[in-house]
Amino acid sequence: MLLHNRRRTYSPAFGKNIALVLCVLFLCAPAAFGQWINSLEKAKKLVVDTQTPYNISSVENPDGGFYIVWQDKKDNAAADIYFQSIEINGKVRLRGDGKQVSTRPGVKENPIAKVNVSGQLFVLWKENMNTECDELCLQKTTANGALQWGDEGVRVYKENGHITNYSLAVDSIGNAYVSYIEKSNTTPAQYFVKVQKINTNGEIETPDSLMIVSTTKEQKYSTLIIPDQKQGAFILWLEARQGKNVLFVHHLDSEGKRSYFVKPIEVSSATDDILSYTAASLKNGQITAIWQTGGKNKELLFRSVDEKGKYLFAEPKKIAPRIKGSKSNIQITQSSDNSIVVSWLNESGKTKNVYCQKITHDGKLAWGDDAQFVSYKPSNKFGQALTTDRLGESFITWFERGESASDTYVYAQKINKEGHLMWDSTGVLMLRSKGTEKSYPAVINDRKQGIIVILKEADKNSSGIYGQRLFAEKKQFASLVDLNASAREDSIVVSWKTGSGSMIKAFRIEKFLLKTINDTNWTEVATIPAKVFHEANEYSYAFLPDTDGVYFIRVLQLAENTVLNASEIQKVSYLKPVGDKIIVLQNIPNPFSDSTVINYYLPESMLVRFEFYNSRIEKMDEKEILDTQKGRNTFVFYSGNLPSGTYFYRFTAKDVIEVKKFVIDKSH
Repeated sequence: MLLHNRRRTYSPAFGKNIALVLCVLFLCAPAAFGQWINSLEKAKKLVVDTQTPYNISSVENPDGGFYIVWQDKKDNAAADIYFQSIEINGKVRLRGDGKQVSTRPGVKENPIAKVNVSGQLFVLWKENMNTECDELCLQKTTANGALQWGDEGVRVYKENGHITNYSLAVDSIGNAYVSYIEKSNTTPAQYFVKVQKINTNGEIETPDSLMIVSTTKEQKYSTLIIPDQKQGAFILWLEARQGKNVLFVHHLDSEGKRSYFVKPIEVSSATDDILSYTAASLKNGQITAIWQTGGKNKELLFRSVDEKGKYLFAEPKKIAPRIKGSKSNIQITQSSDNSIVVSWLNESGKTKNVYCQKITHDGKLAWGDDAQFVSYKPSNKFGQALTTDRLGESFITWFERGESASDTYVYAQKINKEGHLMWDSTGVLMLRSKGTEKSYPAVINDRKQGIIVILKEADKNSSGIYGQRLFAEKKQFASLVDLNASAREDSIVVSWKTGSGSMIKAFRIEKFLLKTINDTNWTEVATIPAKVFHEANEYSYAFLPDTDGVYFIRVLQLAENTVLNASEIQKVSYLKPVGDKIIVLQNIPNPFSDSTVINYYLPESMLVRFEFYNSRIEKMDEKEILDTQKGRNTFVFYSGNLPSGTYFYRFTAKDVIEVKKFVIDKSH
């Protein structure tokens, strides 16, 4: 169905008639329905106990689920890298707080994540073991969290130089390719572009004689490696030449030999100064690179090169020759019809809109010189993300500013393979929570004509990784709200509420006992039939855990034996009553901003003392508690005006003394 004239760009004259156009579109455009949490005010928290997550990436799993990989610092420890595997119904496969990719010591940073056709996750990161050199490490894991290349992963690089940039790719049979830029410690410095091929067993196959792709004294930037879909790879990078950044490409065949390219090829034009670029390969063995030029009006150009180093067309072409404005934030994905879909942010005057374009394998602009914009509503858009499905349809999400600078809304749009808008002409509003900043957007194809959006959301008190699912078809099941799990006397009590809905037949409560970092198994606590009334219902269930510890709790909504939706995860510290034993647990949450709770168990009422110290072991406060009771007790500690940092508390009851560390984080 043709919803609008896609050859026409937005202009003031067109804006006068936009109200009439929108009325027609609202009546005609197909809609998208439902979310993991049926509220526009709240997304679903996907990971428990993040502190300051950053460098977040999300990648699709071929089974319809996805992975999240991020960098974090917990308990004031060195930066580490974590991953989480999640199904399309929102159910996490691993422990609620994610799992480390490696047990290696040292600061890990800047992870890059890729997935192969079998659904295995590859994570590449840089590690600083000392100031003399950097290391590159690679890990492969399965959806159930099993680390395939040992607890530490595979070391890809360790030489007497510094890694300034790197890239990761995985081919169709599971080989991993790593390209990286090394800066020597010599004076003057030498810059190297190097490549490594790692086979499915984690063994490096590239011989030393073929590892170096390019060596110059000119500074190199931003490498990118892309499989050619024939077990070879293209390597791209930027290089400073006469005050400009030039884009180069080289090719390696399946044996790692440079059999066709005698030397690297300049892809960009001699007059271009490149600010950023990206690229994708097609099934016919060619690569198409797209770059952003500098200057007052930043343009997007593209050029295609085959595996023998031949240009498919003589000069670079513009992505949108008739679209005025400054273009930035290039996103690219390969479509199922052997073409490339590109999206970008176009700034013209005070308006920022998101456009997209399709480039065919022979370098033609499938959606015309005007390209396609994702929304008729003029607004301040930013941070778009792009993906395609097996039907050749594209999904785009983006952020829009709300009434204030801290209000950020999330929208989505679907575009068919002919370039026509499939959803609401202004986009589908997915999230409108106020007072929070949003970043690190990613859009995942759920393989059911819908999408999942993952993002970081932060306010002054906390930050976390959240998501929403947008269904292509309306799902008539009740949303699960107000989930709470807490320890009471000798039990853990789980309670929740639901709205009306007819598809839910039962609820399954599951628990996860946090023991070691390698634990991944969730176990069933109970399955409770859903109430038959088509109105708001309340549920509560208490169970006796087998042992002390920290538990993750979740509730699954079932239709027969199919999981339709999974709740957010609750974390509970449980102390099992055991005679005359005195027990104190780690505070939750930790780290925290404003307040935290310390749970402890007493065999009888007695005097308890808490003493609080800073990192220099200077006492800051002391609290004596007289009105304790037999069994579980709680103490709430408020951070007040204390600055961010590491602290300690000492618990004393009779002759029992325990000291535990906690972290205050007021960075948000």
